[in-house]
Amino acid sequence: MTVENSFSKISFLLIVVLFLTLTINAFRANGDDFQVFYQAGTHYRMGEPLYQIQRDGAKCFKYPPYIAFFLAPFSILPFSIAQLLWRLLSIASLLWITRFLLRHNLSWKALGLSLIPFWGVWMNTVVSGQSSLILTALSIWGVSQILARHSKNSIAWLSLLSSLSMKLFHLFALIGLPKQVISKQIKVISILIFIMGVLSLPALIGYNFQLGSFFRAYLESMQNPSSVTVGGHYGFPALLTPILKKTILSPVAMESSTLLIAAIGIIFFLKLKPRFESPLEAFISALALSLCIHPLTFHYSFASAFPLAAITLQKALDSSSNRRNFRIGFTLMGVAMITLVHEKSLGELGHVLSNLKIKSWGVVILILILTQLNQLRLRSKTT
Repeated sequence: MTVENSFSKISFLLIVVLFLTLTINAFRANGDDFQVFYQAGTHYRMGEPLYQIQRDGAKCFKYPPYIAFFLAPFSILPFSIAQLLWRLLSIASLLWITRFLLRHNLSWKALGLSLIPFWGVWMNTVVSGQSSLILTALSIWGVSQILARHSKNSIAWLSLLSSLSMKLFHLFALIGLPKQVISKQIKVISILIFIMGVLSLPALIGYNFQLGSFFRAYLESMQNPSSVTVGGHYGFPALLTPILKKTILSPVAMESSTLLIAAIGIIFFLKLKPRFESPLEAFISALALSLCIHPLTFHYSFASAFPLAAITLQKALDSSSNRRNFRIGFTLMGVAMITLVHEKSLGELGHVLSNLKIKSWGVVILILILTQLNQLRLRSKTT
């Protein structure tokens, strides 16, 4: 038995243990983040206001109104059953993502080395009842169908647009798609946007058509002190906001920093875009980068960075023997920056690094490594 085969078998066993642990915790956990989604589905069905910061506080629903339509079926069920189904759906989403990556030439070794460090992210997502894994799976499925069929796939576009727009700044990931893919399907996209608007009506009627209430709730939730205390500012805007608060932009420091970081992110990505080997790879990278420009990025949000970590690690493992170990080590460092560096693991040092947005820097490092590896692969093929 070779070392490679032994490592692959160990990776497989660890992944099995991971999924068993997640499943057990899905039945035992009592995280309360799902309560936000459950309440939103109930408010939507009853025609009640979705956005009331005074009523819900930090648990205020801060997603687009049409999202509540998809949450309404869960609110019909008893809360205990609904949250269990939601957690199991998150685990199924992670299972689908791993299967998708394996079918796209990811080895068990690369999967194990990238999946296991995210253990804390998976546990946080499943136990708290968050949506990151579900949204990541839906977006990747949607874009894979769109790129594979090159046709008017309405369901795929609905999956992609609704999953990305649940957290508005994740729409940044669309920059990873080829222009012609979007331009050829403008009609389908326009129809779907209209449908999303129609699905929003019950929520807006319940709030007397005050669409501005959504944006107010969104902004107020980002400025709520509780967002900071629970570690909700891991994106780059939170790094720039304190600086802008000392300038004339102080009243709109957070909004200004977010727009500035988004502009820098667009320039950064467009410069690197020709170096990605495929539109799918570009989309996965843009999806991970969207976490860095979002003004309210939590620890569990970085579940969307896992596909980027896995792909980058695979290419590092496949690289030539010259400096191969260095590339693998550097890639693993980027993964560790995203997953392992935080207050609970490193105490005061972790707190300092978190304030420097170490997780977002880890995403940037992985993207730079990936594009550099692609350049090296291209050079080796031409020589």
